[in-house]
Amino acid sequence: MFRLLPLLLLLLLLLLPFATTQAISLASEHQRTLFTAAERAFEQGERGEYNRLKRQLANYPLYPYLLYGELRQRLWTRNHAEVSDFLTRYGDTPMADWLRRDWLRHLAERKAWGEFLEIYQTTSNAELQCLRLQALYHTGRLPEMLAKTPPLWLTGRSQHTACDAPFALWREAGGLTSELVWERIRLALAEDGGSRLARYLGRYLPPAERPLLELWLRVEANPELVNTPSALAISHPLRQSIIVYGMQRLLARRGSAEAITVWKQVKPRYSFSSEQVGEVEEAIAHALLRANEEQALPFFLAMQPIHRSEELLDLAVRRAISRRNWPTIVTLVGEAPKERRSEYQRYWYGRALEQHGQRERSREVLRELAKSRTYHGFIAADRVALPYHLDNIPLTLDSELLKRVEQTPAVLRARELFILKRTSEANREWRHLMVVMEDAELQAFAKLAQGWRWHSRAIFTLARTGYWDDLELRFPLEHKYYLASASNEFDLDLSWVFAVLRQESAFVNDARSSAGALGLMQIMPATARDIARRLKVNNPSTSELLEPRLNIRFGSSYLRHLLNRFHQHPALATAAYNAGQGRINQWLPSEQIPADEWIATIPFNETRGYVERIFAYTVLYDTRLGLPPRRLSESMMQPIGRSRSE
Repeated sequence: MFRLLPLLLLLLLLLLPFATTQAISLASEHQRTLFTAAERAFEQGERGEYNRLKRQLANYPLYPYLLYGELRQRLWTRNHAEVSDFLTRYGDTPMADWLRRDWLRHLAERKAWGEFLEIYQTTSNAELQCLRLQALYHTGRLPEMLAKTPPLWLTGRSQHTACDAPFALWREAGGLTSELVWERIRLALAEDGGSRLARYLGRYLPPAERPLLELWLRVEANPELVNTPSALAISHPLRQSIIVYGMQRLLARRGSAEAITVWKQVKPRYSFSSEQVGEVEEAIAHALLRANEEQALPFFLAMQPIHRSEELLDLAVRRAISRRNWPTIVTLVGEAPKERRSEYQRYWYGRALEQHGQRERSREVLRELAKSRTYHGFIAADRVALPYHLDNIPLTLDSELLKRVEQTPAVLRARELFILKRTSEANREWRHLMVVMEDAELQAFAKLAQGWRWHSRAIFTLARTGYWDDLELRFPLEHKYYLASASNEFDLDLSWVFAVLRQESAFVNDARSSAGALGLMQIMPATARDIARRLKVNNPSTSELLEPRLNIRFGSSYLRHLLNRFHQHPALATAAYNAGQGRINQWLPSEQIPADEWIATIPFNETRGYVERIFAYTVLYDTRLGLPPRRLSESMMQPIGRSRSE
C-alpha cells in the first residue's frame, strides 16, 4: 500500500547537514548567559551581583523582563511615576498588560482616579471597565460615564461588584429602560442558572410588566406550558419570545419528537416573526440531524432555505451521504447560494450530480473544485483526471522590510525567548505581534521565524495573512533524520508520518495538550507505556517522551500498530490516531463503502477534519520530499467496511 522511500533519497536525508543550527545562537550568547545569571541572582537575593550583571544588559532585548521583576517584587511600595515610566517605555510587552492591570486596581483602592485614567487602556476586563466608569464620575466626566455604561449592563451574568456604583448612578440618571431590562433578562435566561439573575432584574420592570417575567420563569420550569393557550392568554409582543424560549427548553428536556408535535400545534396559533420561526426550526433540525433521526432530512427540506445555516446544511448533506440519498444532496446544495457553499458541499454536490446521472454538470463542479490545494480539491481532481495544484511560490519580501521587522523590539524579545527555550513567554510576545502588525510585516516575521526554525509560529503567522503558496514555509522538513529513520524502521510512508506530526504539533517539540498528550506526535502517557512494552524498552519519563527522537519513534510505532490493527488502511489508522481505536470500531459500516463516503460521515467534526487535513498534507509532503505526488484515490482511499477490517 505505502511506497518505501527510495534508498538514495533516504541516504540524502540522513546525511543532510544541520547547517542552520548555529545561525540563531551566535548573536548574543554572552548576553544570554548574563541574563539567566542575573535572574538567578535576583531570585536568590544577591543584590550586588544582580546589579553588576544588570548594568551589562541595558541593550539586551530581554532587559524589560528584569525591570518588571524588580517592579513586581514590591509593587505597592512603588510610586506612580516609576510604573508609568515602565508602561511608557515598554508598553508593547506582555508584562505591561499585567503591570497595568495590577496597578490600576491599586490606584482604584487609593481613589487616585486621575492617575487611573492616565494609564488606563481599552480592555475586555469588566472589573477594570467599571473602575474606569467610577474614575470618569469622580473626575467630573459624568456624561461620558453614562454613555459608556449600557454595554457593561447588557450581559447574561452578574457583573463585578465594581459595577454596582456606576450602575446605580446610571439608573438614577434615567438610563435604564424596560427595553434594556428585557434584553438583559433574555441574555440571563440563555445562560445556565440564569433564572436567579432574571428574577433579580424583575425589580427594575414596570409593575404592569412583571407578570410577563413570572410567566417566562414558569415556562422555564415547565416548558410544556407553551402548548397551553390559557397559560399564554396575556397579550404582549414578548409572548412569542417566551414561546420560542419554551420550545427550546422543551426540545432539550423532551427531545425532538415531542418538540415537533408541539411546534406543529403552536406555530399556526401565534404570529411569529421569520427570525423566531427560524430559531425554533433550526434548533429542532439540529437535534434531528445530530441524532440521525429518520425524519431529519424531510424536516430540513421543509424549512425555508433562509433558515438553513452552513453548519446545518453540512450536517444535512452528511446525513444524506450516509443514506446515499443523492437526489436530496442535489436539492439541498443546489438551493444554497453558490458563494456560500463550502468545499465539502461543492464536492458532494458534484458526486451527487454524477450519481444522479448529470455527468457533465458534475464534471463542471469538480473541475472548478480541483483548483484547490486541499483534500476535497485533490479527490475532486482524481474524479475528473486533472493534475493536482501543487505550485510552490515562496514569499518575496523587501529586504528593508525584513530588516525593519527583525529589529522590532517585540520580535527581538520573541526570538531571544525562543532561543532560551522559554516557549510560553515567546508565544506571549508572538500573540502581541499578531495584534499590532500588518499582513506584510506578519509575512516578514513568518520568514524570519522559518530561519530561526521556529516553525509553528512561521506556519501560524503566515496563515493569518491568507498566503498559502509558500509550501516550504508551511510544510517544513524539520526532524527529517529521525522521521526517515522511524519510517523505515516501522515500514511507514514518510510523507504520511510527516503529515501526522505537522497536524499534531506543528513542530513544537514540547507541545502539551489539555488532555495530557506530549511532544511532536502528541502521545498520551498511557499509550507510551503500551508502546514501550511492545518495543521492549523502559517506560519513558515525561522529559524523555518530549525528546524528539524518542517521541517520533514512539509515534511511528503506534502508527504501525494502528495500520496492522486496521488491515493497512490509512484512513482508519489516521482516524484512530485522533479518536481512538474503540470509536473506529463503532463507526465501521457493515458493508464496504467508498472511503470518501466514510470520511465524510465521521461523527466527530474534529476527527473528520483531522483525516482530511492529514491526507492533503501527505500529498504536499510528497512534493516537499521530491517524490512524485500520488493520487489519494490510489494510495489512501481503499473501500472501508467490516468485512475488510475485522
